[in-house]
Amino acid sequence: DDIKVNVILSENEGLFTYDDASWDEKKIEKHLKSIGYPKAKDNKEKKDLIQLISCIVLTIPFIIHMILMMANVHMPSWFNYVQLVLATLVEILAGGPFFLGMIRDFKNKKLGMDVLVTLGTFTAYTYSIILMFTNNTHMLYFETCAMLLTVILIGKFIEKKAKKKTSSSLKSLMALQEKSAKVLKDDKIIETNINDI
Repeated sequence: DDIKVNVILSENEGLFTYDDASWDEKKIEKHLKSIGYPKAKDNKEKKDLIQLISCIVLTIPFIIHMILMMANVHMPSWFNYVQLVLATLVEILAGGPFFLGMIRDFKNKKLGMDVLVTLGTFTAYTYSIILMFTNNTHMLYFETCAMLLTVILIGKFIEKKAKKKTSSSLKSLMALQEKSAKVLKDDKIIETNINDI
């Protein structure tokens, strides 16, 4: 009862009302972080864009490799090490946040998308390393983990952009809403704040 929150889902924001004796900003941040909702950083949008562009650039060689394979063009054996390096970078850049999310999910005894993405991509990545170092290089799955993570990042980026556009449109609509209303009370018409109705 000493803390209340109004969540604005479209903007991933929450408005907190709390008792200063029991709560402060740091305590709320710590509690939210422990349940998997860390405070968003001011430059997060820019970082997300850099992360996305980096992963797309790192994934392009895999796409070229797949096209060449379909055209029956085989790459030299050293390209397996190039794949390993590229996939490792994508795993760290894009897979890292999902891995941390999976650890939070396990701590909170819940299974979400982070668990699914991490297990799927990391299994493909690890299996490819095992195949590579046991000389079974005819079918590696480095491109699977890299492309999956990149496609998921693209999807999340588009979703965030769409949500931001929708929320700004909703704010514009809400700004047009009347701030007061006339109410009939005890045979008298009185003007009152719309939030008090």
